[in-house]
Amino acid sequence: MVWDIIYKHSPWLASKREELPEFKRDIVSVIQDKLKEKKIFILYGPRQTGKTIALKQYAQESDIPIVYVLADDPKVRSDPEVFVKIVEEIITEFENVYLIIDEAHKHPSWAEQIKTIFDLGFKEGIAISGSSAYELIIGTSESLVGRSYLRLLLPMSFRECLRGLGVNVYDISKSLYSAFMDSIRSSDPSILMNELLRAERKLSKYSEKIGWLLNFISRFGSFPEVFFSRNKSISEAYRLLTTYIWLSIYKDAMRIAGARTPDKLEDLFYLISYYAGSEQSFYSLSKNLGVKVSTVEQYVNALKHAFLIFESRPYRKSPAKLVRGKRKFYPIDPGLRNSILKLSEEEIHRHAGFINELLTFQHVLRITHEIEKDPIPKTYYWKMEDAEIDIVFKIAGKLVAIESKGSDLKRAQRNFSKMSFYEHEPDVKIVVWRKRNVMIENDILVIPIHYFLLIQP
Repeated sequence: MVWDIIYKHSPWLASKREELPEFKRDIVSVIQDKLKEKKIFILYGPRQTGKTIALKQYAQESDIPIVYVLADDPKVRSDPEVFVKIVEEIITEFENVYLIIDEAHKHPSWAEQIKTIFDLGFKEGIAISGSSAYELIIGTSESLVGRSYLRLLLPMSFRECLRGLGVNVYDISKSLYSAFMDSIRSSDPSILMNELLRAERKLSKYSEKIGWLLNFISRFGSFPEVFFSRNKSISEAYRLLTTYIWLSIYKDAMRIAGARTPDKLEDLFYLISYYAGSEQSFYSLSKNLGVKVSTVEQYVNALKHAFLIFESRPYRKSPAKLVRGKRKFYPIDPGLRNSILKLSEEEIHRHAGFINELLTFQHVLRITHEIEKDPIPKTYYWKMEDAEIDIVFKIAGKLVAIESKGSDLKRAQRNFSKMSFYEHEPDVKIVVWRKRNVMIENDILVIPIHYFLLIQP
């Protein structure tokens, strides 16, 4: 029975290859490194970002036997000790073996079993994945503290998409990241600007593909299946994206929220998408939805834990003020927002300013998670009267403030000045825009969006 499950889910152990995509996301090499460190590696994030494929790609090519098990299989779910039984079998068969449990949160006792396996002496690599942050992280914090490495997998990064187009800019990307961190540590934006100018010369030969890619991800986002089906019509792409939304609501958010019908969750995601980037309160959302404030708060948390939305809170000196007050919510990917709102190409063009902000926000989540290791990255915004800073975050102990602008640098300068006066002087001030110019205005670094999206470890 146990070996039937193993061979069903891990055909490569019986010398049978599973047909998998050729393109490998960056996370595949991270999986390899962390399993070799023999930690419990927990991979989580939105549906359809390629978690299962990445795990199987590594498993199938590994020189160490990998046992992959899908926890959502009814035969697996029905056995309360299935993972312990699998480990008991494989350690007698293989001298060195790793274990991967996919969709782990679907099994009611996964965390307890993993702790038992670890305590019994299985010190080999274990990888766990799933699309519910709440269930995986809560399970981790209760049973596996100090033994695990958590990694959030978002839709494809700009440099991954470029590699999918045959353009490898990893050396440039890492040099930009190194200069970015040096600028933050020293509060000197000229370090990054000089590296950006060097990168500009190297990237000029790819300008056509970079421009095409920026337009594509602004319309359809960067989920792998959408990106690699890029010849689809706008209606076909939207159909695929709305399927992702439907699956996330029906299979994850409903379970987390304990909702009996998905209608209000869908309506809530629509409202958040429509007003994305603007301040929203639970009270105003409850009025629009016709449900209690407590229910809205519960549903918002469900959408967050299902990775359909991320939250940004107001930045304040006072911790009490930081916790209270309105929030901003962002869909995790511009394609999801465009599809749920059914935006035409002309409407997407009119929304270019906000899409610029959303892409910047998504990339800030990616950077801060990789550096700070927070399970759910924290971002803020600052607003007072007629001044606002779109994105505020802390990294390496320093405060970074980012404005997403079309062209109005004077307004950005005024906003940064007001934030410095009322709150804190940011260590680094950045404007991300759609123009191609790189410059420093006073102490503000101005970066084209496609360069900012390439800053990555």
